Amino acid sequence: MLGVTRDEGSLLTEMFMEHIHNITVDGFKQLVNKSEKLGARGVDVDKVTDFYLKGVNTTDETALQWAFYRYAGDVVINCPTYLFGQQFAQNVAQNDRNVYFYEFTYANPEMSMVIGCDQETMGICHAIDIFYVFGLPYLMPDFFTAEDFVFSRYVMKLWTDFAKYGKPDNNWPKFLTNNTINIKDLNPFNTSRYKLSDIMELLQVTFKIQ
Repeated sequence: MLGVTRDEGSLLTEMFMEHIHNITVDGFKQLVNKSEKLGARGVDVDKVTDFYLKGVNTTDETALQWAFYRYAGDVVINCPTYLFGQQFAQNVAQNDRNVYFYEFTYANPEMSMVIGCDQETMGICHAIDIFYVFGLPYLMPDFFTAEDFVFSRYVMKLWTDFAKYGKPDNNWPKFLTNNTINIKDLNPFNTSRYKLSDIMELLQVTFKIQ
């Protein structure tokens, strides 16, 4: 089972690069050019800029900041995780092994601050899923809501059922089914699934994969 949080790049940028503020298009390009700090090498700055600023209001500093967070999350976590999952699913398909993928789109705002993540400006940050996987609401009940308790119990059951039976639940489709990408939205208020339709274009731009 593999997964990502919705806004992986925000906290990673703050941790490994710098605090972003008053960003311009030129500033965006400069940050992309510095992304060796994130482990990215040989990146085509112009192609990355064109891809991540497509449809973005480039006069809006906040929009540019979120665009860079998206790039950082993709290059460090999202694309490598997706590629690993895709290759693993393809390699083990004949052995009837199950691969499942999730995106974590919920977090308690107060607990997000514990890891330095302001949800208003940084979203659903890297590693926030750990709180729910390891049942933190039950260990620190004063900091969580009733929804957090129910959600954490649900998440823990998904993980333990996957460990025991090789399948998180009966309604969660495999990551790759008939060449369709299935990603579960892990959120107590929304358990829908969706297809990551632009992933191949993203991979071609970020990792130069054909």
